[in-house]
Amino acid sequence: IMMMGEDLTGGGQDAKVVIKKGNDGTCTFMLPDFSLDLGDGPASLGDIVVENVTMTPDGKGGYTYAGDVKGLELADGSIVADVTLTGTTDAEGNAHMTIQVLWEGIEINVEFNGTRNEIAWLTFPGKLTVALEGYDITEGGKEAVVKIARTGENGLYTFLLPDFSLALDAESAPAELGDIQVDNITMTPNDGFDRYTGRVDRMVLGGGEIVAGVKVDGTITTASEVRINVDVTWYMEDGKRVPILVKFSNTEEVPATPERAVYTGTLTTEAEGTLKDHDVRIHMTPSYGNRSDILIEGIDLAGSRAAAIGNSISVPSVSVTSMSNGYKAYDGAATAVQVQPGMTLDINLHGFSDLNNKFNLLMDIEWLEEGLKISGKFNGEVDVTGIESIFSPENNDGKEEYYNINGVRVNPDNLRPGIYIRRKGNKSEKIIIK
Repeated sequence: IMMMGEDLTGGGQDAKVVIKKGNDGTCTFMLPDFSLDLGDGPASLGDIVVENVTMTPDGKGGYTYAGDVKGLELADGSIVADVTLTGTTDAEGNAHMTIQVLWEGIEINVEFNGTRNEIAWLTFPGKLTVALEGYDITEGGKEAVVKIARTGENGLYTFLLPDFSLALDAESAPAELGDIQVDNITMTPNDGFDRYTGRVDRMVLGGGEIVAGVKVDGTITTASEVRINVDVTWYMEDGKRVPILVKFSNTEEVPATPERAVYTGTLTTEAEGTLKDHDVRIHMTPSYGNRSDILIEGIDLAGSRAAAIGNSISVPSVSVTSMSNGYKAYDGAATAVQVQPGMTLDINLHGFSDLNNKFNLLMDIEWLEEGLKISGKFNGEVDVTGIESIFSPENNDGKEEYYNINGVRVNPDNLRPGIYIRRKGNKSEKIIIK
């Protein structure tokens, strides 16, 4: 540390810097616990943090860095300074950084030289499946690895799906989208497994060609069985949102035959920090293949901005797979579901039914017009009387009904080219209008 030509560190001191890569071509730089000794002993100034630092590849496996921040508060606000950062890292992990702090006309220059500490990744090989608008576009899955690492002393983790690629059909060449990395993942221990959750509201992929929201929800059991869902919502230029369901597993999962069922129990929702319990019924209706339509009935969010959300939410074409422990897993999403004028929802859900007729469900809802995020957790068990009443013959008159891929009923006389669900009585199937 140099100030007015004088080395204040007496030849240097041990330190570390943190470079946290973002998802938009920038990074955040941090020099934690910066202190300064002017002769009266070290005075702690706090963390020097520079956000939105540009990262420019040098063509040799390294990067150059440049960024600045005006009015950075240090020493609990008693010092306000302008900070400028420049630096480089090379392919071998060697770093050289210059941090210039300008405080009331006094210039403090900090030089840092160090080497990279590698992250201790847990690497899991397995199979990756990708579903787009209800169809498996990986034709049964492809080999892949995912990585998870604890990246901070605060108990947070980082999830990494490296070198993600996407081919829309068998004839198309895969588009290289790059790494899907989600930082600040929380880990919650449960009986027999750990659950990892996190999200990025805006991630840039494919060299800037794709902007998407990404949510990670996965479990790792004590027997190292890994199942991770990566819900990608692709934000297209015309405002359309396309859900891409990416699922990773290192154990055998096979398509399962959906069963008609009704579950009753409690759905606990959280919106803007407010928790609320709802007595709900979840109806499962076989759709086609290994897919089921799910209707959640009885949601009442009175008292929050989502009070008008109504009493039911429908998610069509939810995939059903059998797991090695005998459970069935349910994974689905729907975008742009218009519940009523002014209320359009994006929905993601993941659930499990066990061998004791119990069912649990995790769901995320985003009310697009309000920018409100709602999370929910359901625990319940099968309701035999509900199955008999809901699916009795008098409730199915045999008329054909048509729905778009988001579960919204449409007029069959005005169908545009696309994918639709046709329902008649207790049966439904997916059709393609050309």
